[in-house]
Amino acid sequence: MINRLIELADHWQALLAGLLGFAAAIVAVILTLRAEHRKAAAEDQTFKHALGAEVRQFGLLAFEVLLRLQQPGITVQMIEDSTRFPSPAIYLSNGHRVGSLGDHEAQQVVYFYGQIDILVSGVARMRRDFPPRTPVGKTELQALCDVLFEACNAAAGLLAPLSAGATENANDAKFRELVEEKRRLRDLGQKSVERG
Repeated sequence: MINRLIELADHWQALLAGLLGFAAAIVAVILTLRAEHRKAAAEDQTFKHALGAEVRQFGLLAFEVLLRLQQPGITVQMIEDSTRFPSPAIYLSNGHRVGSLGDHEAQQVVYFYGQIDILVSGVARMRRDFPPRTPVGKTELQALCDVLFEACNAAAGLLAPLSAGATENANDAKFRELVEEKRRLRDLGQKSVERG
């Protein structure tokens, strides 16, 4: 009988040790998953901040080019000099993370960089088709300005979602105001063309 009790206690002890080991393994997995989740969230936040900085830089460059292209006597060489955008390093090296921004923001980011790519490709084609010092026609300039405006508009919409902090950057608000003013001027110009 005593042997039976010792044997029963031994089985219970082994069962209890097994259950404790299993519980410890589950706790270790849960803690590891939480740590990985925090790490992924921190990496996503870092990506968001870096992409926001790049969008701000490209958006400002696009707005400056838009203003330059509205001067008279613009040549292909002037356009080429004005549209030298740096390589979008953050976007290109982290394309797999764009989806972490959410559906709307991801679509807007892809659209924004697509407009920049359309601009750069268009300028490359113009360089082949026009002599460097020849003034560019109004139609071609308007097409470039439309692409630049769309890029600026997309950048203005991305500033808040890609904000680096809880409070809005004063430069972001100013950029949005400039783009909004440019939109009003474009709308007024289109209405006067429609009336005339």
